[in-house]
Amino acid sequence: MTYIATRKLIVVLAAVALALGVGACGKSKKSSSATTTTTAAVTTTAAPVDLTVQGFKFAALTVTAGGKINIVNKDSVPHTVTADDNSFDSGTVPASGTGSLTAPTKAGSFAIHCKIHANMHGTLVVQ
Repeated sequence: MTYIATRKLIVVLAAVALALGVGACGKSKKSSSATTTTTAAVTTTAAPVDLTVQGFKFAALTVTAGGKINIVNKDSVPHTVTADDNSFDSGTVPASGTGSLTAPTKAGSFAIHCKIHANMHGTLVVQ
């Protein structure tokens, strides 16, 4: 099961459980004109997503807004993952090393580049 399908299943199951719980709470032997509203928040945490850098190219990546991105540098030289608008920057990720950054909290497509290698460009899609 894919990550997105798993998230959807969790949200649906939580909604069903909430509906059953609220429905059961509404049964009472006493008559009352008071109305009680119950709300519940469902919190999901996105798993970190890997962005692989190899052959002086960024792998295509779609990530959840505000999610963690693990950068896996498979090249023998350091790289950065930097937004063209400078809204985020991984700092230098060492050769054959790893780094991380947090995805923007706003959905959209973000052009990215490596500050060390001017020919490296890619796109990060945030949902």
